[in-house]
Amino acid sequence: MATWSLAEVGHFDARFPASSAPLAAHPIFRSGDRDGLALELDRNYGAALNAARVRDGAVAGMANRAEVGGVHLHYCHYKPAVEIAFSSMAGLRQMICLAGAGVFVRGGRRLSVDPATTGVLPPGSDFEAHYDEDYQQLVLQFDESALHRRAEAITGSPLPAELGVTFMQGESQRARLQSVAIARALAQVLSLEGAATGITATELANALAGAFLLENVPAFAERIAAPAREASPAKTRQLEDYIQQNWNQAISVEDVAAACGVSARSVFAQFRKHRGLTPLAYQRNLRLDQARRMLLSPDNSLSVIDVAMACGFASFGHFARRYRDRFGELPSATKVRREWVAGHDLR
Repeated sequence: MATWSLAEVGHFDARFPASSAPLAAHPIFRSGDRDGLALELDRNYGAALNAARVRDGAVAGMANRAEVGGVHLHYCHYKPAVEIAFSSMAGLRQMICLAGAGVFVRGGRRLSVDPATTGVLPPGSDFEAHYDEDYQQLVLQFDESALHRRAEAITGSPLPAELGVTFMQGESQRARLQSVAIARALAQVLSLEGAATGITATELANALAGAFLLENVPAFAERIAAPAREASPAKTRQLEDYIQQNWNQAISVEDVAAACGVSARSVFAQFRKHRGLTPLAYQRNLRLDQARRMLLSPDNSLSVIDVAMACGFASFGHFARRYRDRFGELPSATKVRREWVAGHDLR
């Protein structure tokens, strides 16, 4: 039986080599032959490869997986076409096809996905996956009870026990643009070593759960469209204090609702009304202020990139733009000026 080397497995698509594939810092398996792929699928997913349907020749597969902020992301890439039977997969799963095309079959129903079409599989379901040649996908896995708690923390009102998500029905990725775009961004962040525990990854995961609710839960979308209840000025101050105390943490809506005793949405709306900016923008400014203090400190030996990471900015370009907007100069200019002053005794 023909096999592929791991080097070949890692580069069977120039757009997604193993070293830079989505979630690359969190590999699950790499396999370059049919029996190895069957073993890895069974070991990691309790899934069965239909070996009889694999064409003669090499078969390869790779998978990465990460969990952050209560959201699980999976990335897989198969070549050539394969059929896989999955059993009792937990959680709601949104399938985002990156390349190729696939069909998911459950109970006689079929969900077809491609780079223009996405869809959601129900929790605890058995299904068959038919992946075309060179298929690549991201899978978003959400716990239904966790989504329910998040939705109620945001809206401040109870939702039906059943969220009302539409399963096994193809939807345009353009209609799910927020969740798809955030998922791609989060997967890219999770391609970096250590990013899974970072502030940026957690905040993106929180945003991803919110986007999924908005795009897939009609009752939640209806409540979001309605005017928000007014929170008192005291609650706004409470939120401000909470953000100041947790400037270097990813703040979830559940945390805000618990800390302020009202829905996150109502206190967010009042915060913006009274402070003139969103809570996230306020927190970002606190992080930028801390970064400037670090760059100006004579005891600081960190690079500008290290300072950005320490203050919760995973993207240096994003950090530099925001820093310049706030302080009128690039962070590197601040650091150079501080080093020049330190090297010249101006007393």
